Amino acid sequence: MNLLLDIGNSRLKWAYSDGLHLTHHGAVVRDDQLFLMLSELWQVLPKPQTIVAANVVGDEFAQQLNSFIYGLWSLSVEYAAVKQRSLGLVVAYSQPELFGVDRWLALIAARHLYKGAVCVIGCGTAVTIDVVDESGIHLGGVIAPGTGLMQQALLSRTEGVRRGVAVSSKTVPRILGRNTQSGVEYGALYAVAGLIIHTYEKVKIELNTPLTPIITGGDADRILGEIGGGYHHSPYLVLHGLQLLFGR
Repeated sequence: MNLLLDIGNSRLKWAYSDGLHLTHHGAVVRDDQLFLMLSELWQVLPKPQTIVAANVVGDEFAQQLNSFIYGLWSLSVEYAAVKQRSLGLVVAYSQPELFGVDRWLALIAARHLYKGAVCVIGCGTAVTIDVVDESGIHLGGVIAPGTGLMQQALLSRTEGVRRGVAVSSKTVPRILGRNTQSGVEYGALYAVAGLIIHTYEKVKIELNTPLTPIITGGDADRILGEIGGGYHHSPYLVLHGLQLLFGR
């Protein structure tokens, strides 16, 4: 059994792989308590044969994780690195090392799990939308703040909204907010939903070919409630990509 790690800006997700199936799924928030939580959660897991990871948060965290894992299991971590061409996918970026490894792995997995052209939507700290045609050519993508970042930006730059949120009370969910807090939350949610629908529909018209939309990420459940049917939810897309890339 091999341990696969998806290290994101907000959470660290994992699963074990036997080469075919993913099991022992888990996730923790990436905060000051992360390694304490991992110590408790991973001590009851079987020792993996190998560990592979997708890391979008930089070398400093990777070094901390390496030390923690070596202390726990005496194992090293192998990290995925973006390549221009791999497993039938050709990245659009002229400098592929600047393309997010999580986006890259999600596209690899989507190409394997779904036939034809795909539109992969990542709903995490940031929202990313990438399109790959039926021949495996990445056509490019868009990046926008996720719902949490949108709310943070609004609160940090608007004193009146910040004051309103501070005195808002929780209300029953509605279509329109009835206090500042719910107004901000709904506004961010609808902005992301609108971005996804607009981008997907425009690309589908331009390509003039069947295009499968796939959504992943921590906010996917909430977003799916706003964008309607027809979108495939694949919460472990990055982990599937790791499994394919390393053959584990």
